[in-house]
Parts: sequence; C-alpha cells; structure tokens
Amino acid sequence: MVDEVRVLRLLRAIIDDLSVLRRESDADDERRADPIWLRGVKYTFVKAIEACVDVAQDICARQGWGPPADNGDAVRLLGDHEVLASTLALSLRKAVGFRNVLSTTTST
Repeated sequence: MVDEVRVLRLLRAIIDDLSVLRRESDADDERRADPIWLRGVKYTFVKAIEACVDVAQDICARQGWGPPADNGDAVRLLGDHEVLASTLALSLRKAVGFRNVLSTTTST
C-alpha cells in the first residue's frame, strides 16, 4: 500500500515549487541578472524533480514493480502501469535527466 500521507506531502511540495517556478518565469531582466536568482530557480527545479522521483520510487516499491534500474526508470514504470499518461512519464523522465545535469552545476 502506498503511504498516502507521504505522497500527499510530496505532491504539495511539488505544487508549491511549480508555483514558484511559474512566478519566476516572468522575472524581469534586472531580477534575472542577480546571480542568486538563478541558483534559487535551479534549486527549486531540482527539488521539485526529486520529489517526483520520491513519489515514483514509493509507488513502484509499494506496488511491487521494481526495483527500477534508476530514477528515470521509476518514472517510466508509472507510465507503463498507467499511473501517468505515457507522454507525461516520458517528459518527466527527461526532466529527471535534466535534473542530473543541474545537480552537477548548482554550485556555479
């Protein structure tokens, strides 16, 4: 059985992070010129994707669909089992890969 409280907490965090990212997508040039701004946006994006991966891993484990080969595979399994639409699962899997790139550059 899925830990509903944990998943709901993670989903709430994802919604909050997406709200921040949507708001920041309208940032003006002056705000974007602040080096702290980009770090904050990258951190928020990474945090949102990690929460998505946590949800995917939790569902895969509790449904007995794993172990996934990696975090992207956990998301793929959600698409394969129709928890997510296959197009959304593919997009999210790409975001997981992009998160890996961002994670290596968050200190710059």
